[in-house]
Amino acid sequence: MYTLAVRRDFIARHYLIGGDWGPENEPNSHHFLLELRLKGETLNQHGYLCDIVDVESHLDAEIGCFSEKMLNDLPEFKGLNPSIPRKFSLGLIQVALGFLLLAFAINNFQNAAGLVPWIFLGLCYMLHTTGELCLSPIGLSMVTKLAAEKETGLAMGGWFLSIAMAQYVAGLIAAVASGGGGHGTEAGAGIAQYADTYMLLFWLGIGFGAAYLLAAPMINKLMHGVK
Repeated sequence: MYTLAVRRDFIARHYLIGGDWGPENEPNSHHFLLELRLKGETLNQHGYLCDIVDVESHLDAEIGCFSEKMLNDLPEFKGLNPSIPRKFSLGLIQVALGFLLLAFAINNFQNAAGLVPWIFLGLCYMLHTTGELCLSPIGLSMVTKLAAEKETGLAMGGWFLSIAMAQYVAGLIAAVASGGGGHGTEAGAGIAQYADTYMLLFWLGIGFGAAYLLAAPMINKLMHGVK
């Protein structure tokens, strides 16, 4: 097996959208490395895998499409970044999947003491953390961008008030989920109550996430191009 590798580095510009990412919201430059690897079983009549000049010519032409360009404006990247409403829906769906994972672990992997393997908790935290990243920082940024200039402070206060209300509701849900408790068979009964509650949260999350996903085009129109 013969291998030919050619590397090219280049600089391109981009900026982040959909949240308050500080300096990354402004156009900035980054170095990129492109490596092309060609493999073959045989060499040509000249003892080469291929014409290196031809390979470099094609590679330089490809890099020319991106070098010193604003990546956000290129058609190759158009549509890859979900809209803000779609990110919200993806966040809700990921949170719902985290609760589904916990319910699955309780129903299939709990031991006699009512415990489940830690890996399910780790996967749940991963889903909930990435889902929260699609909601909280982006949501706060959108509040400041979409609110009228004189009402920005009031809108941010409403955002934080909604978080406080959510924490209160979370406490009520936790009280419902923790019904039972104890040890042995009582622990099994208690954890079963958690499974039922998590399944309910899963269906609620999937339902609201799907509804938000379907309503995303209409919400985008109401945002009047704000990203």
